[in-house]
Amino acid sequence: MRRMTEEEIDFKRYSDTYKEYSDLLENMIDDHVRNAHHRLLVSKMMEEYILEGGEIRQETYINYLRLVDAWFSFEVFLKSVKRNGFGNQSNSKTDILRKEILVKSGCNEILESVVIGLWDPPESSELTKKLNYYASLIQDESVSSSQKRNIESIIAKVRTHNLAKITHAELFSLCYAIRNSYAHNGETARSGTSSYGIKIELLNLCYHYLLRIMYRYNNYMYAELTKEID
Repeated sequence: MRRMTEEEIDFKRYSDTYKEYSDLLENMIDDHVRNAHHRLLVSKMMEEYILEGGEIRQETYINYLRLVDAWFSFEVFLKSVKRNGFGNQSNSKTDILRKEILVKSGCNEILESVVIGLWDPPESSELTKKLNYYASLIQDESVSSSQKRNIESIIAKVRTHNLAKITHAELFSLCYAIRNSYAHNGETARSGTSSYGIKIELLNLCYHYLLRIMYRYNNYMYAELTKEID
């Protein structure tokens, strides 16, 4: 029997906690909560979509669509988080999640595994080398001054091989900038890199990062809400 991956475990824990919470509320569950749950399930299903026999350029576009869809789910998730009192009252989408909950929910472990596991050692990582140029390319797609600063910070940390210091807000800004570049700026599979494989790796990284953050943060939130009902 195949062992579950860490991401599959995160999803199961979230699903079980959400079911317990929704069962207690029966038909009284908030629409924002229900919508956030169903949007996340749709983004999860995107993971299963594989283009058989497709060329690598088509695979790149599929990964774009996965990330864009995950970002839409993330936006609905943020509304649910704020409505339930588990988020900061910020207008910036990258600063809504509370630092203490990111710690308690285990989201910081995901950040660490993303940054260190995939990009270490930075000196020999082709992805790291390409990320510097790509982040510069999409920097103007950040829609607020704080997001622009976050992208600038990523670029600086890439150049100084200081990736272990990248924050959640900076990665959220990167995901958002990629989404904006694809939706509004004619982003193509080849934009920012001469290697489709590098682009696929980056898009896949951001997609799974967003999903796992939502799984763990939601799991914590619904567990706490369930305690309040009990």
